[in-house]
Amino acid sequence: MSNHECPFCNFAKTHLIVHETDLTYSIISLNPINTHHAMVIPREHYESFSDLPDDLAAELIVHVKQLSSAIRAVCRPDGMAHMSDDDFSDVGYNLVRHYKFHVFPRYSDDGIAQKWSRVPDPGDEGREKLADALRGTMKSR
Repeated sequence: MSNHECPFCNFAKTHLIVHETDLTYSIISLNPINTHHAMVIPREHYESFSDLPDDLAAELIVHVKQLSSAIRAVCRPDGMAHMSDDDFSDVGYNLVRHYKFHVFPRYSDDGIAQKWSRVPDPGDEGREKLADALRGTMKSR
């Protein structure tokens, strides 16, 4: 499946590809969070992680792992960030509706703030109910 309007389906700047497989390729981000911020992108058009076929998801994760090791070796960062974002609200970070997995180095002084809003712990009983709901959905597939 391909979307003719999608810049990732029609990525023609092959000289910018960091690494590629039959199913995925990686490039440096046009709007980087930090230097060497790269993305692993499926060759076929999918909008969310859960849409990926299992073989593609597995290959994508291996590609992410290899890219992460390469960035770590080149940059010697304090840490690494691995981010998958299925935000389709048009107010977040997803600028192209083609699934991609971001990999970027982190430094103690990089100024990147990641805020987590947390809800109160629902307790063991509440977490069990949430787990039961997920188990039921996963069994039906």
